[in-house]
Amino acid sequence: MPTFTYTARAINGDLKSATIEAPSRDDVIKQLRQLKLNVVKIDEGTANRKKRGGSIKMRDIVIFTRQFSTMINAGLPLVQALDILANQSENPALKDVTRQVMFDVESGNTVADALRKHPKAFSDLYVNMVAAGEAGGILDTILMRLAVFMEKNDALIRKVKGAMIYPGVIMSVAAIAITVLLVFVIPTFENMFNSAGIGQIGAVEDLSADLLRRQFEINVVGAHELTRLVLPAMRANNEGRIVQCSSVLGLVAAPYRGVYCASKYAIEALSDALRLELRGTGIAVSIIEPGPIRSRFVETALANFKKTVDIESSPHRSLYRARLLAMEAGGKRAFKLEPEAVAAKLVHAVESRHPRARYFVTTPTYFSAVAKRVLPTALLDRIVVWT
Repeated sequence: MPTFTYTARAINGDLKSATIEAPSRDDVIKQLRQLKLNVVKIDEGTANRKKRGGSIKMRDIVIFTRQFSTMINAGLPLVQALDILANQSENPALKDVTRQVMFDVESGNTVADALRKHPKAFSDLYVNMVAAGEAGGILDTILMRLAVFMEKNDALIRKVKGAMIYPGVIMSVAAIAITVLLVFVIPTFENMFNSAGIGQIGAVEDLSADLLRRQFEINVVGAHELTRLVLPAMRANNEGRIVQCSSVLGLVAAPYRGVYCASKYAIEALSDALRLELRGTGIAVSIIEPGPIRSRFVETALANFKKTVDIESSPHRSLYRARLLAMEAGGKRAFKLEPEAVAAKLVHAVESRHPRARYFVTTPTYFSAVAKRVLPTALLDRIVVWT
């Protein structure tokens, strides 16, 4: 049976302290009242003291404050009001705190002093407001105002927490996705196919430095940075395949495609250099030269051209108008193949034990590769302009 230490005041005013065994604190109070003793303080024995679990939420304090204010306004004594609140509380932690406050008030402390002993339940603002209410004789009014203030504060906190749920979920999902990529996906990277690219059309003199920079950022820098990020994982595995998608215009330059050709020439040079640097590592670098393939490339290039080039102010405007009509009709259809032709070369580059350095897909790419090597520059220029 638990042991309790009590301090009580006799009828003649003398204080008496002793130890008593009882099933609960309430039984101790009943026994002391039967002995005509006024309870000042009751402490449960240290060996038998049980800690109440749980925390005291703001909503519990709001309900406590509003009910306390109503009881005081109705004329109930402080001790009786606190006793009722302790009995009615559903929160075990708040029940204990309320009982301790009741005993302190019964022993002669002010409500503010009794509350101040429990900083985890009652804030400094709360305690100071109660002290002001006791001093001014308007404790019930102060408690009601505190209840209203705390209800509004609690509602605001709930709204803020509710508003943070969606961003929190998004950030959590993003963090999980990044973790999965870094832990499970990137370390097992064996193959990579770079096919980023936009086609900037226009005469070299009509294209600004910003357009040149944009073309290289997308077609060259983006692919280069991705390759750098993947290479450490491939080196760790001692194998890998890097396949870069170039163009027939990476073999032979064409008029009004200068900026696009420059980006593809850069891809070719970077890939060739990387292939030589990775010799003996188990990582192969290949280039696919597609040539004319049925896709939306012409459509997107045309839209980009109209947006970025001032056609009417250009000395090439007459030729632009003629080429626009041809491009809007779908461009040249000769030698065009379906995308599956590129896929077949890609599969070989990825699965072959000895992938080639270059894969030519369409007839123009085969012809351009040969012509670049054997034809004089003047003759090659005529053929390019004519085609």
